[in-house]
Amino acid sequence: MATKKKEFLVSTIDPKSITQIEGFVDKLFSQFQISETYYGNILMSLTEFISLIPNYQEGIGVKLTYKPGNQQAKVKIQSVSDELIVILDRKIDLKNVLDNEENKKIYIIKKLVDEIVLKSDNAVTFVFEVGALHNEVFEDRRNKLQTFFRAKTTQKVRGN
Repeated sequence: MATKKKEFLVSTIDPKSITQIEGFVDKLFSQFQISETYYGNILMSLTEFISLIPNYQEGIGVKLTYKPGNQQAKVKIQSVSDELIVILDRKIDLKNVLDNEENKKIYIIKKLVDEIVLKSDNAVTFVFEVGALHNEVFEDRRNKLQTFFRAKTTQKVRGN
């Protein structure tokens, strides 16, 4: 069940249900109009992390909370067992990834998420920098437009 508060999206999901995770991410993107550029990173990192939860805590729903920011999207996952928080915090070497499915998941998460915040209240927050790409695109478009208008002005002047 998802509820929309003034600036939040909150949903409690079954960690064994990928479709519930997808539903949360779909609502997040439609309600807060986040660029679809980030859809894969957010969906895959949440799916990989939440798929680890049943191995460490059975029968507990996971609460997902999205809090929008100016340049960041933050998804808070709670309640996460202490053991899983320790696993998420450990350093994963590339050579350890191939031998262990759990290490693969942690490695993927760390590559997709810009920042992982671990809290003592059994909450994990994934932070995604959603403004960076937009700024690059904006700068590129601005530079192309400036070049275009300079060229038009130069040609117009030469024609007189």
